[in-house]
Amino acid sequence: MEKKPVINQNLKRVRPSGLRKLFDLSKLWRGERPLISFGIGDLNIDLPEELKRTIPEIFANPQATRYGPNHGLKVLREQLRKKYKRKYNVDIDPETQIIITCGGIEGLFDTMAAYINPGDEIIMQDPSFAYIGNQAAFFGATVKWVPSYDDFTLDIEALRKTITEKTKLLVVITPSNPTGAVMTRKQLQAVIDVAAEHDIILLADEAYENLVFKGKPQSALEFNYEKTIVVASFSKTFRITGLRVGTVIAHPDLMRPIYQVHQYVTAVAPSFAQLLVARALEKEEKYVQELIRILDARRKVLMDVMQEIDYMELTYEPNGAFYIFPRVTLPNMDASTFSELMLQELGVVVVPGTEFGQHYTQHVRLSYGFVSQEQIEEAVERFKTFEAKHH
Repeated sequence: MEKKPVINQNLKRVRPSGLRKLFDLSKLWRGERPLISFGIGDLNIDLPEELKRTIPEIFANPQATRYGPNHGLKVLREQLRKKYKRKYNVDIDPETQIIITCGGIEGLFDTMAAYINPGDEIIMQDPSFAYIGNQAAFFGATVKWVPSYDDFTLDIEALRKTITEKTKLLVVITPSNPTGAVMTRKQLQAVIDVAAEHDIILLADEAYENLVFKGKPQSALEFNYEKTIVVASFSKTFRITGLRVGTVIAHPDLMRPIYQVHQYVTAVAPSFAQLLVARALEKEEKYVQELIRILDARRKVLMDVMQEIDYMELTYEPNGAFYIFPRVTLPNMDASTFSELMLQELGVVVVPGTEFGQHYTQHVRLSYGFVSQEQIEEAVERFKTFEAKHH
């Protein structure tokens, strides 16, 4: 009998993705009405036409299809330097403080690989983006979850009590995936103050930095804490999720080990995609406002029609990203059961809250990035049908 290969034992610490299970099940939908998916964290909005027209010109550049420097093309790193100075009045050295990665996911992975040792602990707000905790688990860390209040602000006192001698990273995500909640400047300052008091690394996931419907965008870099690592993404801002371009920004001393990992994980991000992002950053504010206008219209429709669904409770206003995170109050039914039945019976995909932490067994995430206003209204009718059948 052929001997089976022995897998990396750390994979046993990584939880299989429930999101992938839902997506696989959704492919089996054969109902009379079309599938409506609030599941995927993607956008069905094309990149700006003006930007699309530059693609032939960019591909004509010989650099577009060749290797670039490990830390990214100079033209993109320089555009990022200008952006953070203009927008946040932060000075960044493009030679020593910026790495261009294959999406924000790689930036997070590189950071975990650079800093996590077996037995370390990372702290995350419950609920939070699931990939981060699983990446940390792969490298032997334990995730310590800090509870949220009903409006999904972080319990700062609970955060203080969670820190131990083993704490290596404190993760902050604003705007939030999965809730769409946005930290105020005062709240973000409070989290950074705790990190500084205990001299631990602050890892700021700023993938949705620009997608704020009320107030101004912000970055953890503004608060001048030297042990801050920002991981950002261009996927959502410029509607290019498939091109895989992100960035890590940090103090040179923090960046060196991350850069070392990056060299041996992907070596370089795609040159064509970097050139496109560099061009897009020249008119970032214009493109962001176009996207905000479309997403905010969807958000308002979803918030309005949610009031028609008696068994879904929304205890806060989601002012960022493109997610809402309501509580399902149907008797004798948790969120996982609800999401599976909603898909199997009525062809609507929602993601159970257990994918994003420990405590949200009755919540579901709805992404409105990949649905039209008409689909939102149709989905509400299906939610009502479900209630009539199961209440």
